[in-house]
Amino acid sequence: MHLPYYTPQFFSAARATSGTLLLGLAVACGGGGGGETSPSINLPAVNRAPTLQQFSPIDVLEGSQISVAVVADDADGDTLDVSLNGSDVAFFEYSADSGIQFTQIPDWEASEDADGNNVFEVTASVSDGNLSSSSLLEVTVIDALEGSVVDGPMSNSLVFIDENNNTILDSGEISTYTRTNGLFFLPYPDDPTDLPLLAHGGTDKLTGNELASLELRTVLKNASTEHISINLFTTMAAPLNSVEREAFDELLGDNIELEVVSHLDIWRASIDESEDASRAARLNLQLGLLVLTAEALATDATDVAGVLAHGLLTSSDQLADQALRDSEALSHLISPLVDENTELDFGSLAINTIATSLANISEVTSNSDIRL
Repeated sequence: MHLPYYTPQFFSAARATSGTLLLGLAVACGGGGGGETSPSINLPAVNRAPTLQQFSPIDVLEGSQISVAVVADDADGDTLDVSLNGSDVAFFEYSADSGIQFTQIPDWEASEDADGNNVFEVTASVSDGNLSSSSLLEVTVIDALEGSVVDGPMSNSLVFIDENNNTILDSGEISTYTRTNGLFFLPYPDDPTDLPLLAHGGTDKLTGNELASLELRTVLKNASTEHISINLFTTMAAPLNSVEREAFDELLGDNIELEVVSHLDIWRASIDESEDASRAARLNLQLGLLVLTAEALATDATDVAGVLAHGLLTSSDQLADQALRDSEALSHLISPLVDENTELDFGSLAINTIATSLANISEVTSNSDIRL
């Protein structure tokens, strides 16, 4: 009897393909009588490890979320489980819908990763229950120009660096929109010195009102990593020279400093029960109401905040919070804007009525017993 010879490679290939190897033997019984038998030899299937597409390092601007897909395959069709591990794993989570994401947005200034270098590392593994594959993901967080826009907290407000100082977002100018809490994150410009930073429109989270005409601003002084606040204080101080800024600072009173509120999320600080921040938030709100009212009365070409700031400096010896509760002082502030607008036919009675309404609202919002 002659049996064919098969190489070991043949058996390996056959087993890997089907999991079962059938070996047919033709056995001749003496005298020519008899038949053929085909015994089966069952060999266990060979499990193959899943494959995982390797991650490339990524850079992300501070304040941004990530969504990194886990691309894996299993040649045997096994169900794969995804797991994360590593020294920075607390900052990451995985879901089939969103991939790998931050569980909390890293704060660049805090350098919260294990190495303290703002490179957050996590290893993703896929397993079929027996074999696995893994890949290291490195996410480098880039420092951002970060801040807040506050009348009340302004969501969906367009924030941009007005490099040519024309108050319009032009092609190539860095821009973003504020989050629901009024925060924004921008890439740092090459030279941030003395650049206007503007915020247009948005929705006031406090009232739910959309304030399409609201325009707030500040001026970037340097590449500081401090919080940048765009609020009514910074808006009214923006057109002032250094001497006028000092005088305006004095108008704010002893408990509110212009330099401090220029780098403070005053709304969040007031919620955290800072008494000085609460005063600042209330005064900021009152100034916002004054500016919005004055903008409705003025011509489009008028720098309303600048006119009001100079008016406060020249027409009253009161502190700002006192002037905003004084209908006569408010009438003096509003009158020049109405006089410039030839389309309006407002007499002194109408101006006084508006001023009285503003003063009454400021009186109410100054009451610390009323929670804003």
